[in-house]
Amino acid sequence: MKSDPGNKDRAYCETSEAELTCAVCEATHNYSEACKEMCIVPSLNSETVKVNTSAECSICLDSLSHDTLYTLPCDHLFHRECVEELRKNSVLQACPLCRAALPIGPDELFEDGVRLYASLIKKVGSGMTFWNRLTASKKNRMAEVVAKWTAAADQGHVIAQNNLSFMYRDGKGVSRNLEEAARWTRKAADQGHVVAQNSLGAKYSDGLGVPQDLKEATQWFRKAADQGHANAQYNLGVVYWNGEGGVPQDHKEAAQWFQKAADQGCADALSALIEIS
Repeated sequence: MKSDPGNKDRAYCETSEAELTCAVCEATHNYSEACKEMCIVPSLNSETVKVNTSAECSICLDSLSHDTLYTLPCDHLFHRECVEELRKNSVLQACPLCRAALPIGPDELFEDGVRLYASLIKKVGSGMTFWNRLTASKKNRMAEVVAKWTAAADQGHVIAQNNLSFMYRDGKGVSRNLEEAARWTRKAADQGHVVAQNSLGAKYSDGLGVPQDLKEATQWFRKAADQGHANAQYNLGVVYWNGEGGVPQDHKEAAQWFQKAADQGCADALSALIEIS
C-alpha cells in the first residue's frame, strides 16, 4: 500500500477493487482483495500506525502486534523479527508482497556510522569543544552519522537508539533537544538497555525532556539496578534514603543498595556509605 499524498487518512493499493471502512480507524480505504488485510493508516499526530487487528504478518502468518511492527520503505508491515530473519539467512532480500528491495540492515547502518564517527573523533578530538569546531565538510560527515544511526535506530538497533539519546541531550552533532533525547532513551530502555533505563530514570527524576515523575523514575532505576547497573543501584539507594518515588523511607534498604553499588566501584555510593556509617 502507498499513502495518498492528497489525503493522509486514506491508504490504497493501485489495483483497487473495493472501498471499505476500517473497523479500527474508521477511515475509508480502497483495497484489492489481495491486500485488504493490511489496513495501514499513518496517524497525523503520532509515529504509530493503525493496523487492522485481524491482519497477519505475510512472512510468519501470525497476528501483527504494535510492539514488534516494522515498516518497509514500500509501506508494508511485518514483524521486525521476521524481516531480520530473512535478511540474516539471505533467503529473500525483497518485500514478500511487492518485491521491493529490503533496506540495509541496522547492524550495517550502525557500523557505517561508527566508522564515520571514529574518523571525526580522530581528526578533531573528543572534547565538548569538538562540536563547536566542525568545518562544513565535517558537519556534513556528522550529518551522515546521525542519518545512519537514526536509520538503524528506526529498525530497532538499541545501541544506536542510546547513542542518539546522548547526542540530542548534549547537542553533539545535532541541535540540543531534551524531548528528542528522552524519546530515544525510552526506545532503548523499553528494549532492556540497562544504561538507557538508568538514564530514563534520571530524566524522570529531574524532569529533563519528560514531566517530572519520581514514581516513574524509581521504576526505571529499579529495572536497571536489578540488572546490576552500579549507578542505578546508587540512585535507588538515594530513593530509599529519602523515602521518595512511592517507596517508604528505609535507611537499611538504602544502605544495601549503596553497598551493591560501592562493591562495583561507584564512588558516590562509597561516599554515601562513609557518610552514613
